Amino acid sequence: MSARRPTPSPTATAWSPQVAAPTAGAAVRLAAVRALFRPESRWATPLLWLASFSGLLLVYGVSTWLPQMMRASGYGLSSSVSFLLVINAGGIVGLLIAGRTADRFGAVRVSAVWFVLTAAVAPLLKAHLPLGVTYAVVAITGVWLFSAQVMVHATANTVYRESERAAGLGLVTGVGRTGAVVTADA
Repeated sequence: MSARRPTPSPTATAWSPQVAAPTAGAAVRLAAVRALFRPESRWATPLLWLASFSGLLLVYGVSTWLPQMMRASGYGLSSSVSFLLVINAGGIVGLLIAGRTADRFGAVRVSAVWFVLTAAVAPLLKAHLPLGVTYAVVAITGVWLFSAQVMVHATANTVYRESERAAGLGLVTGVGRTGAVVTADA
């Protein structure tokens, strides 16, 4: 007994088990990617890709290696693991702050400033500071690091035309995910 696949119906609806195959092929998808490199966004596209790649490399790298880094700095195992909770809590607060700040100053500025602030404070993670100060540094790092990465997506929304946003944000996210994958090999 051979199972036959149902053929797509031109009258198929979202509620129908039959789904019509897309009529647009690779040429349309390639045109969508080419549109991301129009003169107005020619430089922004690779910069957004780099920011997303680097941001997720940092987010996943810090999330993966923070307990080991803290143990190497002389903190106990329980403190080292609790730093993960603190950095993620900082990230939640940071997202709320970054969103409100981006409403006022724009996502591009907020993302750039947040990445610079992350770069300024992140080296303090390897210093052996008093425990309370270290928790504060970890929380502040979470505030800026996690929200800087999310602001890259908000920036993509402002860079691309409405007709380009799906392709633009999809590629920014996809290229960024390779940064998360590379983190595992770091």
